Amino acid sequence: MEAMAARHDRGTGAIVDGKAAAIAELMLEVAQCFFRIRALGQKTGLITSWGGGAFGFMRSLALLGPLTVPQIAQMRPTSRQRMQRLADELAAEGLVEFIDNPKHRRSKLVQL
Repeated sequence: MEAMAARHDRGTGAIVDGKAAAIAELMLEVAQCFFRIRALGQKTGLITSWGGGAFGFMRSLALLGPLTVPQIAQMRPTSRQRMQRLADELAAEGLVEFIDNPKHRRSKLVQL
């Protein structure tokens, strides 16, 4: 298979072939979409001072039922410690609660 030769803009050095232009346009559209969604999330309260992680955290509980903090952390590209802080903050606001875990004495379950 023959590789596509890329052309570069003389002024900027940017790649100007069709694939690169399409990818660049898609990246810009995705970024614009992200910022619009984030603004709507902030406006509606789904994204709070905790960030978008709070919505994702609570969504996991809504879809999967009660989970431990380590289980939630394993589903995300973040640390258990970060998820514990978030769980504690959400519990302090009354959005989630810790309940006894019949399978483990110390690792509580978090539920909505």
